[in-house]
Amino acid sequence: MLLPLLGYLSNYVVHKLVRFGARTAILVNIMTVVGSGSRGAMVGLAALVGVLILQSKNKFAMLGIVAVLGLGALSLTTSEWRERMGTVNSAETDGSFMGRVTSWKMNTVIALDRPLIGGGFSATTDPRVYAAYRSRFSDFNFFLDTGEPTGPLEAHSIYFQVLGDTGFVGFGLFIGLLVTGFANLRAVSKLAKGRPEFAWAGDLAAMLRLSMIAYCVSGALLSMAYFEMFYVVLTTISLLRECVAREVKAAPAAARPSRFAGQFIPQMVPPHGTAAGGAAGRLGGD
Repeated sequence: MLLPLLGYLSNYVVHKLVRFGARTAILVNIMTVVGSGSRGAMVGLAALVGVLILQSKNKFAMLGIVAVLGLGALSLTTSEWRERMGTVNSAETDGSFMGRVTSWKMNTVIALDRPLIGGGFSATTDPRVYAAYRSRFSDFNFFLDTGEPTGPLEAHSIYFQVLGDTGFVGFGLFIGLLVTGFANLRAVSKLAKGRPEFAWAGDLAAMLRLSMIAYCVSGALLSMAYFEMFYVVLTTISLLRECVAREVKAAPAAARPSRFAGQFIPQMVPPHGTAAGGAAGRLGGD
C-alpha cells in the first residue's frame, strides 16, 4: 500500500535528499515484501505490478523491466522461499491455504447465525465462539470438505473477518467504504482531466487507487480489516476529492495554478523531460 505513495513522492518532490530517501524506501519495501515470505503480500505486489503494466503507455518495455528485475530478485531467494510461493498453484494440497478456507467457513457459519451483529470482534479467535459453532461447521462441507477445525482460527481475509465479526450489516458497510473510496478516486480523475493545474491531484488519485487495489487483493488472504493505514488512505481520498471539487467550483474556467496546491505544497514545477503544463509535475520548493 505504501509503494505507490512513495513513488508519487519520489516523482514530485524537488528536494534531492527527500527524493533519494523515497526511492530508497521503495527498494526497502519491495525487499521486505519478498523477504517476509507472505504469500498474501506477494499476491498484492503482483497485482500492483500488473496494474502498473496495464496503465503504462509502453507496456512491452515495462513488462521487460519487470521481468528482468523479477528474475534478479528471484535469484537471490532461497529454495524454501520458492517452494512456499509455489504452493499458491496447488491450493488444495496446501495445509496453510486449507486452514484459511476452514476459517472462512467458520466466519460464514457465525454470520448466518447472527446476520445483524455477527459474533463480535475477533470472534473466530475466541475459544467460546469456537466451541459454540464447532458442531455446525460441517453444514458447509458441501462446498469443500476441509475437516473440522482443531481450534480457534484467525480470519485470514478482510472480507470474511468483517462478515464473521459484524454480520451482513457490517459487511455491507465495509464494502460500501471500498466502493466509496474507488468512486471518489474516479471523481477526482474526471475533475483533474484536461486541467494542468490539477495534474498533481490526478497523479495522486492514480497512486491512491493502486494502494486501494493492493489492500483489496492482499487483504483477501490476511486478517487486516482494521488496519489503520486503510482508513488513513480512505480519509485522504475523501479530502482530496473535497479540495479539488472546491477549487473547480470556485474557478471552473480559470487557467491559473490551484489555490490548494499553492497552500498545501510550496510550488509546482514540471518534472524532468516534461513540458510545462503536462500531465504530471513535481512538487516542492528550493
